Amino acid sequence: MIFTEHPSNNVRLCAPAGWDHTSVKVDTLPATRTEIEGHPVIVSYWQPSADELAAITAGQPVALVVWGSTMPPVAVAVAE
Repeated sequence: MIFTEHPSNNVRLCAPAGWDHTSVKVDTLPATRTEIEGHPVIVSYWQPSADELAAITAGQPVALVVWGSTMPPVAVAVAE
């Protein structure tokens, strides 16, 4: 999937200092800092390619990958 700009974007997230771009390239991610029910959140928006959309429509799952050894609280949703 390709990250995409959204009218609500108000921050750009970069790779952590010292990140080794030779192993995994990290682009600057446009995102939105906001709150949901009083809790701070960061939202990024993603657009599936035509092939990915066909796979999703055919029932293939969407994978969420988080670097590290645990999963923080996350959500995947369809944006308006």
